[in-house]
Amino acid sequence: MNLKIALRNIARHRLTTFINIFGLAVGITSALLVFLFVNFERSYDSFHKDSNRIERFIRQTDTGLRATTPFVLAETLRSDFPDLTLTKIFKDRSKVLFKRNDDLFYEDGMAWADREFFNVFSFDALSGNPESRFDEPFKLAINESTAIKYFSNTNALGEFITMSWNDIDYPLEIVAVLKDFPENSHLKFDMLVSFKSAEQAFPGGIPKAWNMNYCYTYLKLPEGLPRLQLQSQLNEAVSRHVANDADGQSPFESKLQPLLDIHLKSQAQGDVHTGGDASYLLLAELLGALILIIACINFTNLAVARSHTRAKEIGIKKVAGAMKSQIRQQFLTEAVLISLLSLALALGILMLIIPLVNSLFDIGLDTQALLNPTVLAAAILGTIAIGFFSGLYPAIVLSSYSGLDMMRGILSKGTSKFQVRKILVVIQFTMTIILISGTLVLYRQLDFIQNKALGFEKEQILVIPHGRMVRFNTKPLKTEFLKHSSIKSVSLSVNTPSQNIGIQIPVHTSKNQQGEPINIATVSVDHDFLDTYDIKLLEGRNFMEGIGSDMQNAFIINESAKKLLALGQPLGESLSTTYATGNLNQPTETRNGQIIGVVSDFHFEPLQQEIRPMIFMIKPYWYFYISVKLTPDNLNASLEHLEKSWKEVVPGKPFEYFFLDDTFEATYAVEEAWGKRILVFSTLAIVLACMGLFGMVSFSVQRRLKEIGIRKVLGAAAGKIIWLISKEVLWLLIIANLIAWPLAWLGGKRLLQNFAYQIDISPFFMIVAALISICIALLTMSGQVIKGVISNPTEILRNE
Repeated sequence: MNLKIALRNIARHRLTTFINIFGLAVGITSALLVFLFVNFERSYDSFHKDSNRIERFIRQTDTGLRATTPFVLAETLRSDFPDLTLTKIFKDRSKVLFKRNDDLFYEDGMAWADREFFNVFSFDALSGNPESRFDEPFKLAINESTAIKYFSNTNALGEFITMSWNDIDYPLEIVAVLKDFPENSHLKFDMLVSFKSAEQAFPGGIPKAWNMNYCYTYLKLPEGLPRLQLQSQLNEAVSRHVANDADGQSPFESKLQPLLDIHLKSQAQGDVHTGGDASYLLLAELLGALILIIACINFTNLAVARSHTRAKEIGIKKVAGAMKSQIRQQFLTEAVLISLLSLALALGILMLIIPLVNSLFDIGLDTQALLNPTVLAAAILGTIAIGFFSGLYPAIVLSSYSGLDMMRGILSKGTSKFQVRKILVVIQFTMTIILISGTLVLYRQLDFIQNKALGFEKEQILVIPHGRMVRFNTKPLKTEFLKHSSIKSVSLSVNTPSQNIGIQIPVHTSKNQQGEPINIATVSVDHDFLDTYDIKLLEGRNFMEGIGSDMQNAFIINESAKKLLALGQPLGESLSTTYATGNLNQPTETRNGQIIGVVSDFHFEPLQQEIRPMIFMIKPYWYFYISVKLTPDNLNASLEHLEKSWKEVVPGKPFEYFFLDDTFEATYAVEEAWGKRILVFSTLAIVLACMGLFGMVSFSVQRRLKEIGIRKVLGAAAGKIIWLISKEVLWLLIIANLIAWPLAWLGGKRLLQNFAYQIDISPFFMIVAALISICIALLTMSGQVIKGVISNPTEILRNE
């Protein structure tokens, strides 16, 4: 019977019911989206068999944690610990050229792996068996997308693709076609080359070198072996080998990092992928909870708001002998039914918007997770609980009136300024104001980053990521490039601004020859780097081609390095350093030189990091990038000239480039994505808050219709009546703002912790959020208030 009456009431009050169902559906949709997102982020690498037993080696050095390890580490530990399954992966920092007939492709998703890779990780093969063939040189496993790109289908077993490595072509036989790596994998490779190939392709036996820290080493723990015990044994073995065998390898402490921690918790430098952030995950959960709470408040307020329309119905039932418990059951049945209908609508909305969400936020959410029986049961039970608790307050309130009062329409019980519904509105708008403030803070921070003076020029810089192809003879390419009037300068370097500096060298000054060296971030550049990027030289001179000693004996430092080295007069100061070169033919190099110049501090690395002490020196072996400074006019002609010149100087190699300012956008892609997410959730919160306010104002206007009618008969002006109705809500908004401001300030400070350089959170953000909330409230209230003001007092008083 209760269900039948509930359905009848839902059909009778279509508009109010729709608002209630839609509002709660939006809240449930938001909560489900957050669940899918959090589930996706926390599921990284969990699809591997025995994922909880897979660990990654990382190095603890005096400059912090490093994700990369020596090439020889895996083989050495295999001999010391034969029960362990270890694998190593190497991914070159540059793209690798591949050829198939006349087609040429630069591949960024290529890595080298050994046969144990397929024992440690669970990447499925569509065809072939890479584990059985990766003990042979020049074998290749590709994913299905790569197979389609090269062969237009996945039937690629036995086919050959040619890899160009150090200007030598190596035909690679395809021995397996793998499924595309899942989105929630921190390893995302398109092509895997057998490590046996490295013994022939790498110069001088690099795979046996201890000072080549470019590999990622993983192991699978034996069942039942305590992790901490094994870590201690492994670290002892590594320390022994480094001390006895390493050439140019600085001592380090090896640590084990669980595979499942890599995506969200890794702090290691040089990681194989850009990981997530657990703090942002917490923010997502908080946003979802806020939206759901606001939706539940709406549900309660709207239920109370339309209670006056059911006063006589309830009064008749009570006069006829209905018990309080029966009235409550009726209201709770309606509330739970509406919440279940909201869940059904939410699931439908979710199915429709998932593609849009994935496109907007650049993520790979999949609704399959919702089909898990446990998840479905939790969603249904949670929705029933939401309906029960959201409907509990109006059920208790409405069942507490006497039948006579209900028949007469007297619903005045509990109308003090501390009514629960008013408290709910304050909570609702407090949350909304916090979300508005957070959105303003994050977008202002992103604008600050994009427009902050970086200390160098990033506009009109074109970058060619193949400096290694010309690193030992740069002059022909520079000469050809500079023949065009729109090319202002050309430079080569190991990094470009916006990238993290991966090289540090230990430095001794003349005052500190016998003490511990100071490790300083180092960038290899050529003579034109400072001019290409308009970096300000404060003292001394730039590198000069006419001075041969600059190649081996000259250093330029930045202001932070000058302070770190405690150099009052740095020019002419002697520096000495011995560092690993990455070149097995010359594993280490010693430089004894002088400081010839000091440049101003500038933001070489992303703004999430503070400016570090830096040293610049000339080291052609480390050149990876070619930077070209262009004039803003006639860009197409400039590109045509660069491509033509490249093909003349570097024949057979495709011309590839990007613009530096585009990389800055990519650097802050995570923050941009979160800016979008917060904006979407803030908009949802505002919409839901408006719906809740609509319910409250409706309640207020309907409750005071008799008062409005009497005032109009006595000649009260419309403006005065509007103020009488609106001031209650405005006072609640003022209270909400006073509560929200300190919370928004604390939340904004927490939001900015990921940035080394931050904006100041001024009262401006709070004032704007307050004005936005008040304007939205006034717009929401206006319709209901005006409706009450223009009502016919005769009709109102006749009904009374």
